[in-house]
Amino acid sequence: MNRPKLTAVSGISFLDENGVYVSTGRRQPICNLNDLADADLTLVKFLKKRWSAIPINRGRGCNFNCEFCVVNKQYGKYKSASVETAMRQLIKYSDLGYNCFFFTDDNFAQNPDEAIKLCNAIGDYKIKFKKKIELIVQVRTEAADNSALIEAMHRAGVTTLAIGYESPLDEELRAMHKGVTVEKLVARSRILSDLFYLHGMFIFGYPSNIRSRTSTGITISQRVDAFKTFIKKARIDTIQLLNAVPLPGSELRARLAREGRLLPLSMVGWDKYDGLFLCYNPRPDGLDPDELQNMPKLLMKKKYLGGFLSRKLNYGNWLNWVYLATIGFPIQFVVFYSRRFTRNFIERRTSGNATPRTQPIHDLFAVPLINAWGDIKRKWRNLFVKTYAGVIAKRWLKEYQDSQYIQTLRQL
Repeated sequence: MNRPKLTAVSGISFLDENGVYVSTGRRQPICNLNDLADADLTLVKFLKKRWSAIPINRGRGCNFNCEFCVVNKQYGKYKSASVETAMRQLIKYSDLGYNCFFFTDDNFAQNPDEAIKLCNAIGDYKIKFKKKIELIVQVRTEAADNSALIEAMHRAGVTTLAIGYESPLDEELRAMHKGVTVEKLVARSRILSDLFYLHGMFIFGYPSNIRSRTSTGITISQRVDAFKTFIKKARIDTIQLLNAVPLPGSELRARLAREGRLLPLSMVGWDKYDGLFLCYNPRPDGLDPDELQNMPKLLMKKKYLGGFLSRKLNYGNWLNWVYLATIGFPIQFVVFYSRRFTRNFIERRTSGNATPRTQPIHDLFAVPLINAWGDIKRKWRNLFVKTYAGVIAKRWLKEYQDSQYIQTLRQL
């Protein structure tokens, strides 16, 4: 394509022959995703290893309006390809020997009825062709309010829910326009944790609004305590904490620009807009830039590697591995089974459907046994993730320290 013809293509930017920046304006979002060709990952050559999870993008857009997000600005309201389109992609890679899939939709359950239909189709496919399939999806906690959706996701093989909790502080949730409270997040999360692994994604130290200043006075130490308490109460298995990113096009960036808090690009380039680097001035919130920059990574490091003594004496979590592989297994199994049996007994007795005496022995004893085994698997799985994620968190912290970014922040 010749350069002059580029101006006829909307939604792109380029430098013309004179080195002048040219933008052709906004392009309207694609409405019918079924018109798009399926992504062919087999075209990616020379991979050192197979894909750990096949990404499938079924939906675009969002019906929510979080201040920090640009998904709804970029793609508009939620829209999705048909169930048949998604199944065609899943079946293709399943036939190639893959059994783990990641649906990249920002909210897999944005349209609950369609999500249920897709999950049931996957469940039927698994049964018919005796396939073992695991799914990772991104949802909001509202999924916990839909029992039919939960059952369908479990039947389809959804193992992990990636949830953007964002904050354990009501003040910050209001500033973000999340439309939910901490109490509701915890209650829903505990429901979802019964069947799924939960990966919590958070923004640490969200910048408050100068006009409201609702979070002014909340120290970093208090925020750390709030995060620790919330993660434990919500039964979250793994976490990701990042700094707030004022993405271009977001309401957050526009607000910080109005307040004069954005750091200039000469100081903070676009390469720092990944959540690992602070890109705005937090001093109006009473927060120290260097401490706010470090804390998310330090929290992840402590979550996955432990404190100083734990890192030195239990390097690589070897003590945890030895414990679980020896005396830890029978001890935890007894504890988990007793807890599950008691809970199952009480629920069946108070449900009004049937008393424990009339329940089949299989239901009364085997169901808690299966659930207890699931609890054991969760322990092993989380320890594996903890060991692997600790290396990543440690690398992130080293990357920041090697970048000399601390000198940039001290210019504030």
